[in-house]
Formats: sequence, C-alpha cells, structure tokens
Amino acid sequence: MIEQFDFLIRLVAIGAALMLIAIFVASEVRGSILLPLLGMIIGVIGYLINATPLMISAGPLDPKW
Repeated sequence: MIEQFDFLIRLVAIGAALMLIAIFVASEVRGSILLPLLGMIIGVIGYLINATPLMISAGPLDPKW
C-alpha cells in the first residue's frame, strides 16, 4: 500500500517537473539560466525514476526472495 502511494506521489512530481520544463522552454528565460535549470530538473526526474523500489523486478538474485 505504502509503495503504491509512494509511486503515485513520484508520478505526480515527475509530471510537475515536466510542466516546469515546458514553462521554462516556452518563456523568455535567459540562456545562461535556462540550461542549468533544465539540467537540474532533468536530474531530479532521473532521481525520482531511479529511486523508486517498484522499478526493480524481483529475480533469482534478489536477496528478499
């Protein structure tokens, strides 16, 4: 139950980050600020995807099994 709730919160955060990317790209932000902001947001999205325990499939080498 908690894992599913965590996964849903991560999906909402990823959606919000993608919306921020769209807003920054569509607006008139200076290039010297835009590039680091986009890199930071893409890094956050990567962390949110990589850190969820639901993305790991259970296999024969998994210590829990």
